[in-house]
Amino acid sequence: MKLANIGRIVQMAFVPRDFDAALHYWTKVIGAGPFYHLEHIVLDNTRYRGAPANVDLSAALGYWGDIQIELVKQHDDSPSIYRDWLKAGREGVQHIGVVLDDYDQFDSAHAALYRDGGEPVMETEIVNATRAAYFQMPGEDPLVEILALRPHFLKLWDHMRRTSVNWDGSDPLRAVPAEEVWAI
Repeated sequence: MKLANIGRIVQMAFVPRDFDAALHYWTKVIGAGPFYHLEHIVLDNTRYRGAPANVDLSAALGYWGDIQIELVKQHDDSPSIYRDWLKAGREGVQHIGVVLDDYDQFDSAHAALYRDGGEPVMETEIVNATRAAYFQMPGEDPLVEILALRPHFLKLWDHMRRTSVNWDGSDPLRAVPAEEVWAI
């Protein structure tokens, strides 16, 4: 199954060595943003290369048009796709995010990528919000992340995208707003 038939590419993710410099680049040079900072994200049921994993990470999410830019910072040395990326000396796009059309499509999309030669390297979820799996596809990087999002989480992403339209460059790094702000 072609990746394009699974869902929409909505995200480019980076694991920068210098988080602040990357944020400056995306907001001041490119003009993407604002970015919403999620600190020490609690991930549930995370597995890295088949083994249970507990990764301490933060992320900043912003939009450049309809594409979400994700900047990821890992705070510990736990085994993960982010740690391995930096240890290998890599730069650039670490993964692309593909949002599935239906939350319940996750298992079939996972199976399809596996059948097509993808190696699932990390899987995780945020209970009642998202499920995600990262695949190393045949060939080169980037990894492919498939994302199943609950409707309320899609609303949060839409709120972030809407705030980027005509953004004036002020307050480039923001806290994620309370749900009553974006769950309209």
